[in-house]
Amino acid sequence: MNSLRGRAVLLRALAGGVTAAAISAVLVAGAPAATAAGGGCNDYIHSGWNVGVCSSDRVQVSGDIYLNSRGNPGRPCRVRYRMYEGGVVTTTSSGWRACTLGHHPQIHRAKLPGVRYWTRVEVQVIHSGESTYQTVLSGNSKVTT
Repeated sequence: MNSLRGRAVLLRALAGGVTAAAISAVLVAGAPAATAAGGGCNDYIHSGWNVGVCSSDRVQVSGDIYLNSRGNPGRPCRVRYRMYEGGVVTTTSSGWRACTLGHHPQIHRAKLPGVRYWTRVEVQVIHSGESTYQTVLSGNSKVTT
């Protein structure tokens, strides 16, 4: 688990009223908190890019991303992450955002029983000599049910 994601998991757990002893038990066991609750994170690495895309399903379904490193330095880029519900994109989306390093805020959706959810990230860059964005990386979080 990268350090940014680890801090975010710890802060979410503390905000949710989890005790320090319970957090220590999870950290010692090595199980990511998001995985324990359903869902989890997948990391995608390609041409200098490293993006973690996550989902969790505690009370509601949440999705977020961690932009750990950027490829194509100096090139304009944008990132978007959206939540999928049973294979159909929902109206829950981050919209296009700047490619800033670090954690990008969660998006949320009400959870329906028995429905599969996941978050999908897409990173786009304008390449040299071109005027339109092209996708350089995309991927899905683990699935929640």
